[in-house]
Amino acid sequence: MPRRKTRKAAKPARAYHHGDLRAALIQAALDMLEQDGAAGLSLRAVAKAVGVSEAAPYHHFADKEALERALAAEGFGRLTDRLTGALMASAPGEDLLRLAAAYVGFALDARGLFRLMGRMPLDRAQHDELAALSEGTLTPLAAAVARRMLPWGADADIVGFAAMTLWTQLHGLAEILLSRAADQDPARYGPRLARLMEFFEDGLEAATKGQIARAE
Repeated sequence: MPRRKTRKAAKPARAYHHGDLRAALIQAALDMLEQDGAAGLSLRAVAKAVGVSEAAPYHHFADKEALERALAAEGFGRLTDRLTGALMASAPGEDLLRLAAAYVGFALDARGLFRLMGRMPLDRAQHDELAALSEGTLTPLAAAVARRMLPWGADADIVGFAAMTLWTQLHGLAEILLSRAADQDPARYGPRLARLMEFFEDGLEAATKGQIARAE
């Protein structure tokens, strides 16, 4: 008589495990920012996009504000990397323009993220880490400005002020371009950006000469 085959008990289903859930949640949120803006962003929506339970994101982010801070941190890191890369790839004399193009290009490539970064609170008392990341974007700008001004005899204070001025101008220009769709084509804003940098470089030289004249 043939032996009857016994059926093996079914193995219990494994619990869902994501290799790097935090990174996946951030990427899903970044995609949402570019598609729908910050208005449609929520932990529930991000969890659905990734395919996890609504409770899962709370293991990594206490609330929507914590998610937004993480997104802003990612954005400042990416912007700093882009600016640093532009500076390293620049030939002498073209560094300021290359940095300006990198800054504005980042804003236009990641509109939702850039706008989110711009509205995040950056006070050192409550958001020290995020503030430090934000200030990190100033480092390559300051390095490029120093390249121009220090050989002329400018001191560190005026170099720092000039770098902050450059940052303000580029951020303002990026905001203007984001609000005017017709101007977002590089063929349109490129020449304006080059002209802006010409004015800025003239200002750097004039500021340095004025400082030296006052010191004499």
